[in-house]
Amino acid sequence: MKIAWADMRKGMGGHIGIDMDDPAPVSKCLGVNHTIGEKTLPNGVKVKTMEYDHVDFMKLCVKNYKEMTKVDKLKKVSTPFMDDSLKSFIDNDTKPGILSKVACSVLMQVLYGARTARFDLLKVVQGLAAKVSKWTLACDHELFQLMSYIDTTTDVKMSGYIGDRPKDLKIRIYADADFASDADAKSVSGVFEVLVGPNTWFPLHARSSKQGSVAHCTPEAEIVAIDTAIQKTGIPAMDLWETILQRTVEIEYMEDNAACALIITTGKNPSLRHVLRTQKVDIKWLHEVFEKQKNLTMTLTPTKEQSADIFTKRFKSPREWLWACYNIGIDLSECLGSQVMLKSLIADSLLPKVTKSMKKAAAEAAAGGACAPPPSVPCGAPLRTKRRKGKSGHCMFCCTHNNEYYGNMEVGRYGAVTYGDINHNNNISSTIPLASSSRIDPPILARSYPQ
Repeated sequence: MKIAWADMRKGMGGHIGIDMDDPAPVSKCLGVNHTIGEKTLPNGVKVKTMEYDHVDFMKLCVKNYKEMTKVDKLKKVSTPFMDDSLKSFIDNDTKPGILSKVACSVLMQVLYGARTARFDLLKVVQGLAAKVSKWTLACDHELFQLMSYIDTTTDVKMSGYIGDRPKDLKIRIYADADFASDADAKSVSGVFEVLVGPNTWFPLHARSSKQGSVAHCTPEAEIVAIDTAIQKTGIPAMDLWETILQRTVEIEYMEDNAACALIITTGKNPSLRHVLRTQKVDIKWLHEVFEKQKNLTMTLTPTKEQSADIFTKRFKSPREWLWACYNIGIDLSECLGSQVMLKSLIADSLLPKVTKSMKKAAAEAAAGGACAPPPSVPCGAPLRTKRRKGKSGHCMFCCTHNNEYYGNMEVGRYGAVTYGDINHNNNISSTIPLASSSRIDPPILARSYPQ
């Protein structure tokens, strides 16, 4: 190896040599300090960890903002989002902003830090960057909220860990979309890529981008998000990781919208024929990709465990924001003093939810109601039912474990998602795996609790 480095320095075959330092462990790359360490997971497995340390750069962003805006003091906040439903915010949304000349400089500097080490800032920066040409007084307040949040969380570091052999690793991609949340009624697509394994959870890539056309319904917005995730993240990831690992790499796509999953699985939806023209998205292409690429699979996941949520929605509740950040490898509990809250959120995620409607449905089923539970669900399991008249006039029974409802499907931790008839004979036309709400896989169970 030393000889190879020496040849590269002096040059070979008439090529000019490269002036470079001696090989050293990974440390600083693209301005980010990569801190390598070790820890032991709750299951006793020792893993290597890496932290993306961009603390100095984020402090520089805050310093530059203060100098350009002449702001002396920032406030302590829990989320980077303002409540845009307040009357004071709405009134200021039409008045010209004071910071219109410096806003672009501030946002682009923060965007670099967000893309390299602070994925929790992507959504708010994307939203403000779209308003640079029409900056208002309300945008001034939003920028102040963002910089106050950065100042509050400057010591936060995104982290991941690896404790498996290369043959046990796979890529997991989360994609999500909101529906017409912005003033122009356009939706936002969010994508999150992570390397996972039995004892591995390592964030790789994230993006938050506004869709080019207005979506008419949630499944349409989700379809556009899937297209973005597969085309710009999933397929390039296949080429990269097959080269690195020298084998076919499994890509697991996580979807929380059952209607969208069904459209991709069948490749048909008459009500969305317009998306090819308006959104430039071909549903048949997406169907063929999942059909032909055997290493590309789709899994239904509960909405609460959809890691890409943080790139599409405005979280104003500190509790919801804390959980959304934790799902992408960013622990805010220490800087916000919310260790107890995070522990309770983790504990809640590991327990099945039993609601009043589930108890009522279970009681009706036990009493021999119109909809009896299918044989695939163990006796006594909490159920949630929804009665709906089908074309035959019969009651269509839908049940699930852990308070998750996915259209007219039978869903449960005891089997796959299947499309069956009214008598639950399971005439299966398609099968989509369901991610277990018990979170046996990382990052929840395998991550260590904050001390």
